[in-house]
Amino acid sequence: METYLATTWWLLFWTALGLCTGSFLNAVIYRLPRGKSLTEPLWSACPFCRKKIAWYDNLPILSFLNLRGRCRQCDVPIPTRYLVIEVLMGMIVLVLLDAFFIGNVRAGLSKSQFGLTDQLSFDWPILVAHIILFACLLALSAIDLEHYWVDIRFTNFVTIAGFAMHMIWTPKHSAAWP
Repeated sequence: METYLATTWWLLFWTALGLCTGSFLNAVIYRLPRGKSLTEPLWSACPFCRKKIAWYDNLPILSFLNLRGRCRQCDVPIPTRYLVIEVLMGMIVLVLLDAFFIGNVRAGLSKSQFGLTDQLSFDWPILVAHIILFACLLALSAIDLEHYWVDIRFTNFVTIAGFAMHMIWTPKHSAAWP
């Protein structure tokens, strides 16, 4: 029972992280092709009325459904892409978590009798590296679909993140690592 509770908690945690990552990707997808800064302003705003979006209207999926896909201030429809990106990123994170730690489809990861928490304590960098990779691929694809533009900064970021995660995580516990 205790293992199931821990697994459920991790599934909820990583799902929420994936949804929040998807929400951030929406800002990246909107701002980068338009030459806007990712850091200024730090908050989200409606692209039509320019009003700041309150935190409770910026919750992944829930806010879109609660607002019925419209801005609270000006009632202009919010593009469905925002919902789709959030859901896709949440699903991607769950698929990666399942592939690496629940389904054990990747050789070389630690196998633990103590469950998912123990596995994540050893092998979290490979999960984070793949989340970064797929997040960048998703953002790159969405930008390319809308603007026919591929930004090299995504590939540079993924390369640096991959090297950094590999420096943190080199599996010493596996002789089967390719």
